[in-house]
Amino acid sequence: MKSIQNSIKQMLRTPVRSILFLCLMALSMCLISLGVHLRAVSDEQMQAFEEGFSTIGTVQQVPDSFETYPYWDAGLQSYSYFNFPIYDEIILLSVLDFDGANYIHPPEKRPYYGAYDYSFVICSNDENLNTEWEQNAIIEVRPLEDCVPAGPVRLKVIRVLYGKLSNDEIWFCSHNDKNPPAMLADRTYVMLVAPVPLMFVHPEHPLSSRYEPEYQINGTISSVQFDQNGDWVVDEIELVSPWEEVTEDYYETPRGRRWFELMEGFDRFRQTIPVTPTNSTNLLLAFYNSFAVISDGRDITDEEYSSGEQVCLISGAFARNNYLSVGDPLTLPLYYANYRKAAGDTFGYDGLRGGEFSYINVQGEAFPVFDSGTYRVVGIYEQYGIGFDLGWNGVIIPSASVKNSDENNIVAYDHMQAFNTSFQIPNGTIEAFMEEWNKQGITNLDIQFYDRGYTELKAGTDAIKNVSTVLLLSGVATNLLILIFFTYLFITKQKKRTAIERSLGMRKSKCGLSLLAGMMLLVLLGCIIGGVVSYLIGNTVQEQIIMLSQEQSFNTYYSNWVNNTDEKAEMEIGISAPDLNAFAYVGLIVILAAAIVAFLGIWGNLHSEPLIMLSTRKE
Repeated sequence: MKSIQNSIKQMLRTPVRSILFLCLMALSMCLISLGVHLRAVSDEQMQAFEEGFSTIGTVQQVPDSFETYPYWDAGLQSYSYFNFPIYDEIILLSVLDFDGANYIHPPEKRPYYGAYDYSFVICSNDENLNTEWEQNAIIEVRPLEDCVPAGPVRLKVIRVLYGKLSNDEIWFCSHNDKNPPAMLADRTYVMLVAPVPLMFVHPEHPLSSRYEPEYQINGTISSVQFDQNGDWVVDEIELVSPWEEVTEDYYETPRGRRWFELMEGFDRFRQTIPVTPTNSTNLLLAFYNSFAVISDGRDITDEEYSSGEQVCLISGAFARNNYLSVGDPLTLPLYYANYRKAAGDTFGYDGLRGGEFSYINVQGEAFPVFDSGTYRVVGIYEQYGIGFDLGWNGVIIPSASVKNSDENNIVAYDHMQAFNTSFQIPNGTIEAFMEEWNKQGITNLDIQFYDRGYTELKAGTDAIKNVSTVLLLSGVATNLLILIFFTYLFITKQKKRTAIERSLGMRKSKCGLSLLAGMMLLVLLGCIIGGVVSYLIGNTVQEQIIMLSQEQSFNTYYSNWVNNTDEKAEMEIGISAPDLNAFAYVGLIVILAAAIVAFLGIWGNLHSEPLIMLSTRKE
């Protein structure tokens, strides 16, 4: 005890030196503690961001040129002109498979499938989603006189084969054909018609009959079908006219039978729901941007996606209308694939949009089912806002669960588009990806990235990490220099004092304690003071670093948080409370380092001979 008292008295004899040592120790402890705390904060935030954020890219093929096409409008009695994009070729998805891409989920070009079942309840009693599309009708008509339907002509309805038509006579005009074939009064024709929107009604349509709809052709018995390369498949019949003359036994001919197959196609379409195959819901913009959220059950797992497990997600509206719950089976007879449109284009909230593709194949038959499986519902999702890529009553399945090829059932095909071509890469690798992609020399693909503000948030955490590294290294370096310097002053330079104490009979151990106690007491006080200060200012330092990094360091060049429609994620860089345990561990390490340096000084001090030290002059 007396040795400790002597050590403290010795420190008090040099108050300026002791106070300076105490302040410097507190400062170095503060720097080290802040560095450790900020590093822990940045690591914690980055882990949270990696778990809560993802980065996806969408791909759009850029047109090679544009061409102007005339479009005859009988209502305007003139041509309208539209610019259509021209693509020299359809770029294959394989061009995105290059070294350095480092995909989490490789690029996929998704179709949407049509699945029909006559037991499906498409809408509830108070929802009428099919009104517009159900105005289609297949009818047999006979002109009241020989005519050319370039303008409104009067037709007598002989028979309604399909749809609803209450009038015995209708006004008809071939709106998009300036020189349509003639129609003879003594002949019967079969055609597919739909009402003309009022704004496009032919000006010669009698004003007194404006309450009567005017009809136009809305399809034929010719089919448009594609192969897997996007090339047209040639139809077996040649279309001469959009309407067919009905002769004796006409419906027994291949051409005549097509009308009944078309009716079957219409019936199937009325009971069709869109099915989207994918390898991750993250790749679907509706889910990625939180326009679609799972409200019951769970998402499809990565293992289920990769193995092709027959599980599915269904929309809440479809689940309610068909009394389906999580765990229930759902049979999906897939009968067509559309690689051109998004499901929401055809299956919108305002009704089915027919006429976008053929309902029969080039053999003149309703498209047969190419794959059918019974899926287990694992999740139910609700759509908020625009679910463009899902559509009404949409179902989501793993791509690998479709075992059979859709090559003979492709009703539409087109280039890669943002809503159906996407991939996922690790967060924070956009610049590296684009650097490797630019080396490929492909200029007519537009790649857009969505990261929901990850780039900005990462800039904040990187700034915290950089500051923490500077603080930690400077604190450690400062602490070691302080310890070495003051060990020299408090211990190494006190050899004569030790020689006197030993000459008076004090043992080496007590001499060492006398040298050590005062210095270690100051070290302990410095650690406590520095730890308290860093604890108090830790939150303020975090706030200032985050504010500075978000004002100066954020580059939006590759981040679609600014450039695209997705909004900034609700997750922000949080201000984490300092961890008291971390301060305690840092203090113990600093004290241990001080003890080691001090013991080295004491060892050198005690190995000096007292008589030699007493005989030398004072330095």
